[in-house]
Amino acid sequence: MNTPLTDLEKLPTETILSEIGRLQNSNKHLIRSNAEMQEFDPALNDSDLKQAVNENEQVILRQQEQMHNLIELIRQRLGDHAAREIESTVEEYRKQDEDLVNGSGVFL
Repeated sequence: MNTPLTDLEKLPTETILSEIGRLQNSNKHLIRSNAEMQEFDPALNDSDLKQAVNENEQVILRQQEQMHNLIELIRQRLGDHAAREIESTVEEYRKQDEDLVNGSGVFL
């Protein structure tokens, strides 16, 4: 869902909140996938793996931008406090994703 902000503004707040969660989950899987490919081929000598990692990184960046836009809509609708809470949650999940890549996280 890479939609212009004007289209996002039409979404109900509940949909915006669930979309943030969907994007977080998607990023987590992309990050895990990249980590696994890089573990298999650390130098990314395989051109297919290298392309997949690069594509995943681009998707992650687009999805992070989309989450930022959605949080700004939450800020407009529900205020700064609600937006800060969501930003805090997003940051917590982002940290868990980093821990997953660095091998310091425990996930069941």
